[in-house]
Amino acid sequence: MAHKAFVSSTFEDLKDHRAHVIAALRRAGIMVDPMEDWTAATDEPKQFSQDRMKDCDLCVLLIGWRRGHVPEGETQSITQLEHHAALEHGLDVLVFMLKEDAAWPRKFDELDKDPEVRAWRASFTEHKGVGFFDNQPGSIEIAPALTRWVAEKGRQEREVLSTPQTEKDAEWLKTQCDRIRQAFSRRMSGSEAKNVEAASGAYIERLVRKRGSSTEPGQPFSELAGPESDCWVVFGDAGSGKSAALLKLAIDAGERAVQDYNAPIPFVVQLNFFDTGERVLDRLIDILAIEAAIDPGAIAGLWRDAKRPLLFLMDGFNEIRGEFQNDCLRALEELLRVGPHRIIITSRPNVAIESWIDSRSDIRAVEMVDLNEDQIQEYLVHSRASSLFGRMGDELKELSRNPFMLWALAQSCADLAAGELPRNKGQLYLKLLDSHIFGERGAKLRNSLRRLAIIII
Repeated sequence: MAHKAFVSSTFEDLKDHRAHVIAALRRAGIMVDPMEDWTAATDEPKQFSQDRMKDCDLCVLLIGWRRGHVPEGETQSITQLEHHAALEHGLDVLVFMLKEDAAWPRKFDELDKDPEVRAWRASFTEHKGVGFFDNQPGSIEIAPALTRWVAEKGRQEREVLSTPQTEKDAEWLKTQCDRIRQAFSRRMSGSEAKNVEAASGAYIERLVRKRGSSTEPGQPFSELAGPESDCWVVFGDAGSGKSAALLKLAIDAGERAVQDYNAPIPFVVQLNFFDTGERVLDRLIDILAIEAAIDPGAIAGLWRDAKRPLLFLMDGFNEIRGEFQNDCLRALEELLRVGPHRIIITSRPNVAIESWIDSRSDIRAVEMVDLNEDQIQEYLVHSRASSLFGRMGDELKELSRNPFMLWALAQSCADLAAGELPRNKGQLYLKLLDSHIFGERGAKLRNSLRRLAIIII
């Protein structure tokens, strides 16, 4: 899971020490929203700071020789109240205290002035696991503590996902399914507006066939998640529906995984984020973890343990920068060494991945099948543009075999007479620009683009 931490301490005396901790947290990939970045708020400071930790997983508590400000009507300082709030919210707490013999500025020493400081500090020294620091910020050994904490969180998440599920154990999977549904909804509608049910209703089951076999009728894309092969590569041109089909498959697989412990857990990743030639498998797992909001160690553990199958759904291989494509293929080869996991990769035609397929016997290559007339009319009916098909000429009907082009037609041409319909792809794009994307401003932008094209030519 992508973790978030709260740093609690007094401020003026521990300013530099806080900066050291915050930097270490961010280097570890842990989100931090420190008070240094807060804007002015009308809320009472004690409530405002406590509210900030509600979505956190970890609290790092730094204790010097003062408690800090005690709000009116309270017996505890804001820092103490933050610590109690962290415990109430179930956060893990890493405690670091200033050493008793530290060379500390006298103006920040309230050990004798405020007896509660010693009592508060003593309450922590009774417990194991408290770290100590001196006047040097680097003396806070935060990195090893974070490493241990992240490893433990990964182990806990791994146990949740690797054991038969109770209702509580399945919570992450349900959250993962919700995340995938929202991504699918955005893909189908181009915005957040369409709800998941409407998006699913507008989806047409896509077919795939063996690459180069144009006479084959094809098989449903959803069947690629079956046990027939460890790895599929799905080719398709721009707008052919690869990404939407992959997300729909992920939704269905996720729902099965929630109900059936033996069903594979789906992980969706956008491969365009792959950007390294070193530690390639680690980078691929990191990207998977970010998209799934889970600790990379949890995914790596699930993959290595192989107690439950994983379904890796990897979109857009062709969008990886050219210099890193072979490195990503090396990562995929490592991923394939451990079973019983499955991989589905989508890509536009691409030399690197095609050569990779040719060099292996365990990978099956298929291609997206264009929509047929029945599917086109089914989509137009769902889009409340059922009469449009009868007004379309042969060229528009051919264009509409591509799902993106069909969507563009339904969005921009549903109410147009036959004579007003676009006659080619360029005119369709202009119609979409005018009516759907920019509205009234679309015509002005279109004219500007045409003038620019004339100048360039």
